[in-house]
Amino acid sequence: MMLLIHLYRLLQLHRFSVAFFFYVVLTVSYLSIASTRVPVLLCLSAPVAYYHYAIRRINRLLLIALLVGAPVAITLLQGLRSNALFAWTVSDRLVAEIIVMKSFHTLWQRYVDGSVNLEWGANYYYYSPLTFVPKALWAEKPQTSFETRWTMNLFGSLLDEDGQISVHTFTPWGEGLVQFGWLGGVVNLFLYGLILSYAIRFFGKRSHACIVYYFYAVLAATFVRTSVQALAFTTLLYLVAVWLYEAIFMKRPSSEEVIAQCAS
Repeated sequence: MMLLIHLYRLLQLHRFSVAFFFYVVLTVSYLSIASTRVPVLLCLSAPVAYYHYAIRRINRLLLIALLVGAPVAITLLQGLRSNALFAWTVSDRLVAEIIVMKSFHTLWQRYVDGSVNLEWGANYYYYSPLTFVPKALWAEKPQTSFETRWTMNLFGSLLDEDGQISVHTFTPWGEGLVQFGWLGGVVNLFLYGLILSYAIRFFGKRSHACIVYYFYAVLAATFVRTSVQALAFTTLLYLVAVWLYEAIFMKRPSSEEVIAQCAS
C-alpha cells in the first residue's frame, strides 16, 4: 500500500522512470504472492485507475465495457490457473463464478435443521483477536478465519474431490447467521456499512491515497461473498499502511487537494 502512495506521488511529480520501476516492483510482487485473480487484475488496472482519478475522467461507456469485460477476464485467468482453459465454455464458467450462495444455502439448511451451534459473537471477540497471536507462541491455535473454520465444520476438510484446497465462502449473511441466528445477518449488514462508511471518509480526505482507495474499494466489493471479518482486517491493513506512510514520509497530508470523485 505504501508503494501505491509513492507511485501516485511520483507520477504527480512527473518522475515517470522511477514510477515505472515502482510499478514493475509492485506487479512482480503481486504476481508472486497472489493466490486469487482479483489482486492480479487490480495491479494490471492500476494505471487506468490513476488516469481516471488524477488526469481525466474516462468515458462512462468505456467504464461500463471494462466492468462487463472483467468477469470474462477473471474467467480466463481461472482457466489458465487450473490449466483447463478449453475444458469448458465461457458461459458455463461465468455461471459457476456468479453462483456464490451455494455454501450459504448449505449453512442455512443446517441452521433450519438445528444442527448449527451458534458462536454468539465469538468470531469477533475471540477468533479475530487470535489472528494476531503467532503460531510459534500457540501451536494449537484454532482456525481464526471464519471461512476456513466453517468449511471444516460443514465439510470436514479443506480439500475438494480433486484433492485441491478449496475454502468455501458463506457471505456476511452466513457469518452473521452463525453468530446470532437470522438476526446476525442484520447485524452484519450494519457492521459492513459502518466499516465502509468510515473507510470512505478516511480516503476522501487523502488524494495521495487515491490508488490505494481504488484497490480497497474493489476488494471491499468482493468481500460481499466472504465475511465482515475479512472486510474488517483488510480495512485495518489498508488504513494502517496509509497512516504509517503519512507519519514517515509526509508532514501535512491534510493540506493536499481532495479528489472528490475518488471517494464517491
